Amino acid sequence: MVYYRKYRPQTITDLDLALVREKLTAILFSNNIPHAFLFTGSKGLGKTSSARILAKAINCLTPKGIEPCNTCDVCVSITNGSNIDVLEIDAASNGGVEEMRTLRERVKFASSTLKKKVYIIDEVHMLSTGAFNALLKTLEEPPSHVVFILATTELHKLPATVVSRTFQVQFEKPTEGELVHSLERIVEGEQLKTDEAVLKEIFKVSEGSFRDGAKILEELSLAAGGKSMTKDLFEKTFHTKGMEDEVFALLESYASRNAKEGLLIINKLYGSGADFKIVIEKLVDHLRGLLMMRNGIESEVKDVKGLDVGNIKDLLELTNEAYGELKFSVIPQLPLELLTVKYCIIDRVPSTVDNKKEAQDIVQKPETNLIQPSVSYQSRPVNQEGNLLKDLIDELNMTNKPGAALLRSAKEAVLDKETLVITTPFPIHAERLKSEKVYPDLLKSAETVAGKRVMLVIKTT
Repeated sequence: MVYYRKYRPQTITDLDLALVREKLTAILFSNNIPHAFLFTGSKGLGKTSSARILAKAINCLTPKGIEPCNTCDVCVSITNGSNIDVLEIDAASNGGVEEMRTLRERVKFASSTLKKKVYIIDEVHMLSTGAFNALLKTLEEPPSHVVFILATTELHKLPATVVSRTFQVQFEKPTEGELVHSLERIVEGEQLKTDEAVLKEIFKVSEGSFRDGAKILEELSLAAGGKSMTKDLFEKTFHTKGMEDEVFALLESYASRNAKEGLLIINKLYGSGADFKIVIEKLVDHLRGLLMMRNGIESEVKDVKGLDVGNIKDLLELTNEAYGELKFSVIPQLPLELLTVKYCIIDRVPSTVDNKKEAQDIVQKPETNLIQPSVSYQSRPVNQEGNLLKDLIDELNMTNKPGAALLRSAKEAVLDKETLVITTPFPIHAERLKSEKVYPDLLKSAETVAGKRVMLVIKTT
């Protein structure tokens, strides 16, 4: 059995999130059990495990204080999922009106084996509007023998009427100590050899998820093959070796506005097999540490000379944008490359159009490709002298997100009569913009922004 399932918490005391543990303890001691709970928080924080523990604590035949005994028939059947009076429903696949109407009919019947029937509805935000309305009726007038436990990763998608009728328990991301404590339980149970430094590294890449942390630990233990799990092994397995130094060097290239150096560092990271999701996360962590430092708050990160509060703010906004574009990127390092070009070159150098460039610098599609079906363009005022790049990016982003990500590397997009000239700093970006995957959508977006049919010219500086 995989670690995260084998070492799921089985009692209130086992729960690693202190606030959740304290809240459930207070409720159980009060003997005033709400008829409906709402567990909210991101994935892998133990919402479903906590729901099962709560179901056992409410129904245990021989409880130890507020804790379930985990040995009676009720506890065992709930743990192994065989108890017919504890129903787990996945709203993602059972979120229709009919399913909720059926549930509403079933809750009328008393439990056959337990004190209280427990309905655990996971990913409850996936219910349809009609299903929510059907469920709401039951939440308004619940039978005394039923407890609902709703769980969601997206609280904002729930109707306020549902939220107001539940007792909410917020599952926040764990602190380093809480996640390390969870991993130590696995280490002890499996008799693994490691140290706290490795567990702290796992915390950094687990995104605050107990489940992901357990998976990473299991993968590392397999790589160790029974030997001690060292920091070196972790860095080799997850390609993080030297990443801190590379991130610091990247920040230094930003401080000196040296795009070439920054791009070389990114290329080196790509060659070493680095996960750019982790790279950007480490970049954000370092920038955040610098922000704290600049505001007189103690931080453990190494200082980067030449980055003031304004620079750090700009970089944090750009890294946040790059992180969001990772899943749409044609190649994994592209969002970070575009960030580097934008910060080091585009945001520093004023945009100008050099219409005297040699013909070989101009990249455009054959004339035959410029003929498009008749379309109705949105009427909008066009500044013949202005830089239309931002409008063009916004327009393209609606139809071709990877193309819009590429276009962010451009310096400007200027309309000259019937020609829209896009200028990029690097030939490779020009080539990608004129590719079949991008160019047709780019041309349509250009004509929409210009408000008329245009010839599209893409050139490098």
